[in-house]
Amino acid sequence: MTVRERIVRFRKPVAAFRDDALDATPAASTAIALYEAPRLSARMAKRIKSLPQQRGFVSFDVVFADGSRASNRRVPMEILGGLDGDLPAHQLIAEQEAEIAQKAGRPPRAIESLTRSPPPIQKPLGAG
Repeated sequence: MTVRERIVRFRKPVAAFRDDALDATPAASTAIALYEAPRLSARMAKRIKSLPQQRGFVSFDVVFADGSRASNRRVPMEILGGLDGDLPAHQLIAEQEAEIAQKAGRPPRAIESLTRSPPPIQKPLGAG
């Protein structure tokens, strides 16, 4: 019976196999590495998501004339930032609303106000 088979079959503590590996072949140390690999990967740090502004989009909250609200309408950063300020975003969101209204079979809603959405709150690294 090989060391790898003993690990799988009997599930002995790793320390017992380390003692065997000191005088065993390279296959024994490979089996120990294979046994310990899943436990080591569980301790790896999680990837932190980047903010939407870093990906090239700005989110806007839209309030329509009828009192309804749409949150987080995405607008590419390339059309913002000139002398017009957020006017290009207003035009783009109006076009998006016209397309949505046409697909829904209703008249488009008039935009009353447009404000930038606050950036999402970053969770601490320790939080799950």
